[in-house]
Amino acid sequence: MTETNFLPDAVLWSEGMLLSPQHFQQNDIHAQALLHQRLLGLSAHCWGVRHLAVDGAVLPTGMISVTEFAGVMPDGLPLLVSSQDGRAPKTIDVSAHCAQAGKPVRVYLALPPRTGALAVPSTSMRRYEGLPGAETLDEVTGFGDVAVERGRARIELFAADQLPSGYPAVPLLEVMRNAQGEIALSSYHPPMLRLGASAFLGEQGLLRRFAALREAMWEKLRELVGTAQDDAPEALAVMGAEARAHLTVARRISACLPLLDAALVDPLCTPQQAWLALAQIAGQMSGIGSNPRPPAMEPYAHADCFPPFQAVIDFVQRKLALINTDWESLSFARVRDGVFARRLPNDAPDVVHIELRPRDGQTAHELRTWIEQANIASEDLQPTLRQRRHTGAQRRLLGAREVADLGLRGDAIVCELRSQSVELPQHGAVDCFRAGRSLLVSGDAAGAPAAVILHHRKHAPSAPQAATGAAPAHA
Repeated sequence: MTETNFLPDAVLWSEGMLLSPQHFQQNDIHAQALLHQRLLGLSAHCWGVRHLAVDGAVLPTGMISVTEFAGVMPDGLPLLVSSQDGRAPKTIDVSAHCAQAGKPVRVYLALPPRTGALAVPSTSMRRYEGLPGAETLDEVTGFGDVAVERGRARIELFAADQLPSGYPAVPLLEVMRNAQGEIALSSYHPPMLRLGASAFLGEQGLLRRFAALREAMWEKLRELVGTAQDDAPEALAVMGAEARAHLTVARRISACLPLLDAALVDPLCTPQQAWLALAQIAGQMSGIGSNPRPPAMEPYAHADCFPPFQAVIDFVQRKLALINTDWESLSFARVRDGVFARRLPNDAPDVVHIELRPRDGQTAHELRTWIEQANIASEDLQPTLRQRRHTGAQRRLLGAREVADLGLRGDAIVCELRSQSVELPQHGAVDCFRAGRSLLVSGDAAGAPAAVILHHRKHAPSAPQAATGAAPAHA
């Protein structure tokens, strides 16, 4: 709840009026509301958490203990509390609210609303509690001690279903019972005044996630272009097609890194600034791969910012996964409907991998049927194989796990082709396909894929490849 429509009339002062505490209280209410409205004019998100710390030792038992909090309540009241100075709210037990595993419970920090009558001791909704007066010196004269009583905001923690109606409240965190029966923090982020407020979430926090994304992008850039300084002016002219493609991708990544370095890993950066910076990064990264469509981004959501942030971070990570410098992706030429041809590299092994790109609406089952019935062999062997009704090379569609283990994109439809010997008159045993020769994939025109891609590993792996979920840079 944000108090955006509260601005009482100013107290009318006149000479000779009888002053009472209520006059000064109402004048303070007006002054605070006036300041809050001015801040709302500068930013609609001028409330939220600046810093938060919870006691992790008692959290697994369901006890929520806020040891430190700094922030601004939705009605404009700034708070700075700590268990060290006795201002922290009382610990609450939410274990009864977390009876069902996986069901999150949101916890709020709240206090009674400020009105003209809620500071008197006779009501349970007092916004402030009076503290005994401490002897205070006159700062100008240095003497004349006077006991000055003070009022401390009566803040409390509430589970969502126990939050009193009308209380200004800021959501702090969400907890849920995990599979082990312990209560743990979910990935929920409260309304934050800066990214550093997510530190209490550890690895789940946005600041840590941005730091991990930054490292991944720097690592990918080093993989593409190395660590050398600027090359000579003529270097671009002698680059091959693959090096140029890598350079294009590297430029996309390079355009994103200054935003990551200057904003997204800065604890003082506001989430709204981070959202705008991430939008620019998403726009740059959308140009990588065969689908340039950027993610659909809504305006910044202050009350629950994490899901939109995570969706865009996932998008950027998927684009990074498309960049794989271990593989070279070579498109087959479409000779005619249903027929695709590609000259194999001179170092092609007797087992190659091709990817089938589906047409709109085409299923993996339809592609499986097409590739199983297709003739696959070197172009010079195709007439003989058709006469013998031989389909040529052995073929097998790989599962998603196998594709990922190769280092290709996990959702790609990849077929493993294995050359086998065919007896030919006057020639004896001949391999179905050979390095340096044109490989022809010929099938029914009606069920043909949109494209066929040859994935050629540039260097033979020295060890079994770990699952990376990546795909080639040209894919």
